[in-house]
Amino acid sequence: PMHAENNGRLHDLHVADCTDTHFYLLQPFEHATIAACTDCTIVLGAVAGLLHVVDCERTCITSAARRVVVSNSLDVVHYLFTPSPPLLVGDNRGCQFAPYNTYYEGLREDLLATGLAAVLRSSSAARDSNSPRDGSVVGGDGNTTASPGRGGSSSPTSAQPTLQCASNKWKVPVELCKLEVPQLPHVPTPGSPGSLDAPSSPGADDRALNGSSDVAMKTPVLLPSSEFDVLLVPVESEEARIRRQLLRESEEEFAAAAAAANKNEEISSDAGGDEAGETTTVYSTTSTLTGITEKPSEQHPPPPESDYCRILADLLTLSPFHMPHDYERRVISKAERVRTLREAIVQELTEDGRSSLEEELNRGFQDWLVTSGNLRQVLDLIHLEKRVSAI
Repeated sequence: PMHAENNGRLHDLHVADCTDTHFYLLQPFEHATIAACTDCTIVLGAVAGLLHVVDCERTCITSAARRVVVSNSLDVVHYLFTPSPPLLVGDNRGCQFAPYNTYYEGLREDLLATGLAAVLRSSSAARDSNSPRDGSVVGGDGNTTASPGRGGSSSPTSAQPTLQCASNKWKVPVELCKLEVPQLPHVPTPGSPGSLDAPSSPGADDRALNGSSDVAMKTPVLLPSSEFDVLLVPVESEEARIRRQLLRESEEEFAAAAAAANKNEEISSDAGGDEAGETTTVYSTTSTLTGITEKPSEQHPPPPESDYCRILADLLTLSPFHMPHDYERRVISKAERVRTLREAIVQELTEDGRSSLEEELNRGFQDWLVTSGNLRQVLDLIHLEKRVSAI
């Protein structure tokens, strides 16, 4: 799709009156409006100006925008990067805010196109000569910079320049009704109703300002880190697909070579007897997420890293946004549990046991797709994949 008009201005986006729909609109926009959407998941590219969310219910929105305004919405979760505090206007109930939670190919280019990020050019040489190889993120409450390749990622994007973004203000939403309004002195005029001594009843605005509203409004809250999950964008470019396929093949080759080396070492150790002593080669594997080195059993080579763990590693290493420590720890611990469970299945179950477990998991997953109503989304993804492959 075209990202800009002939005059250089980006397109505006308007999404309205949608129910139970997933949108992945991965391109930069000038302004964006999401109106009257219910039970939707919406991922937007970077927005150069205003992102306005109005009259939405039970919807999850992920976006990077210069300004965010939420109006009259119910149970909407916002995963944001924004350099300005989100503003809530009107009757908003149960709205939650969390840090940006996804990564897709082209995010960096979208941020540059909208002016939400800038390339650090002057200090690149000094950083290359003085900084450690891991390219750790420097950020927090001040400016946030992210260096691709943190954690030893082998992605080709590690050669890209470092981006600098402003501080993310997702955690300081502002409710307009709670802002302090300066009180003007009341000067009654002769003959006006206000000149009487009888006290007047407070209006709706006065009750809202004084916190004595008849209906208690739920104030916006920050999404707890225990409920935070990353969103994996199912749309993948051809370049990313080829890169992941090559990485998967290299991991499988490494696992096969390690298994063959262990087997040969065991044979030579048995032939040498006591003269050679008991020598067994035990290789180690390093988690792409935590960097913790582990020693698996020499009888079972480590399985290739799952796609889930690799995608999470891309989010943590390639995203130009710094994820708060509590949320990052939640993401890493969940990925490590998945990896540990996968290794336990491979190492502790026989081939028949793994087949039986896989059949049972597939059966339960299919039942869940039907009962939860998510089967249509899976079918949509299959059709989308076929259309992309046909292009």
